[in-house]
Amino acid sequence: MIERFDGNRYNYELTLDEDSNETLFMIRAVCKETGRFSSINNLNAMLGEFDLEPDNPEYEDSFWIIDRSKAEELFKVTECLLSSEQFVVYLEKRLDEDRMFGEWENVVTN
Repeated sequence: MIERFDGNRYNYELTLDEDSNETLFMIRAVCKETGRFSSINNLNAMLGEFDLEPDNPEYEDSFWIIDRSKAEELFKVTECLLSSEQFVVYLEKRLDEDRMFGEWENVVTN
């Protein structure tokens, strides 16, 4: 399942792909201006909202294969966050900083 959210400078794709007991969870931000994208579930701004340890190696990758119930919980939290204009403004400031320090190389090709 993919749910899409329209932000101010970025669009967001929230992915939950269930397979047996393990589930893929990923949040992708796409810059509206350039089409460049990055998975952001491991961004400190998101990790803090998930109440996860940023140094936990399980959450270092750009997508997570995790227990189904944990993935569903994170999906619901993310839906609420991306539905909040106030959080989106905060998140987009963090994304702008992230892009300044490291280029997002992936480009959406529709």
